[in-house]
Amino acid sequence: ETLNSSLRLAETVVSDLIKFDLDRASEDIEAASRTCLTEVLLTLIGNLREYRPYLPDSLFEIDRAGEESSTLPTYDLAPGATTSGAVSIVFTDIVSSTPIWENTPEEMVRALRTHNSIIRKLISTNIGYEVKTIGDSFMTSFFNFEDALLFGIGVQDALFKASWPSDLYVPPRYLLNGWTGLMVRIGIAHGVVVPEKNVLTGRFDYFGSVVNKAARLEAYCQPGCVAVEEASFSDEMLPEEWTAELKRCTLKGIRETASVYLL
Repeated sequence: ETLNSSLRLAETVVSDLIKFDLDRASEDIEAASRTCLTEVLLTLIGNLREYRPYLPDSLFEIDRAGEESSTLPTYDLAPGATTSGAVSIVFTDIVSSTPIWENTPEEMVRALRTHNSIIRKLISTNIGYEVKTIGDSFMTSFFNFEDALLFGIGVQDALFKASWPSDLYVPPRYLLNGWTGLMVRIGIAHGVVVPEKNVLTGRFDYFGSVVNKAARLEAYCQPGCVAVEEASFSDEMLPEEWTAELKRCTLKGIRETASVYLL
């Protein structure tokens, strides 16, 4: 009976994966009786989610009764790839991920799925482009600064309000601020970049000083905040419940003193 259950589960999941429907596959695994394949399949789904942006576009060209074939942005929607001009580069990074993994690894797996789902949904909502993931960090790009800012604010709001595993380790200093789950730093820089298509993955990447500055802004940023350059920002862009604090700082590797708003 256990063997039959495993075979039925495998058949169901394979059917989902043929359509690359990762959400349905996860639901089917969770709904089925636990078998020797359960953890293996959950790990497989988790890995596919992580590497989804780098898989061939042909995987998403399956007809799903009128549904869109993929939630990923098409390659020609990569900001700056087909038109000249400035774009916004955004980096996000989970705060204190190492002690969280060490203290509550199983809960962190589930929390990371929530984190990734929130970020990818908001990339799509704000017409952004997922460039790549680097560990538990995301690099994204947007056609304009306002969309990038709405993405950053939306991510922080959604993470604060999200439901997290009850046993997930959260550093005590963050509990005092009301956080019950993962926190991220977000840095946004706007300007002219050098886009380049990766011949292996087909995805666009970006290079240049704007990319470096976005990464440095993320590193400077406080947990739960968004760091942006003064030149790109105005108070009118912020929702009423958000505040902006101007800081003068030195960003690593950048000579000039920077004027940075922490939101």
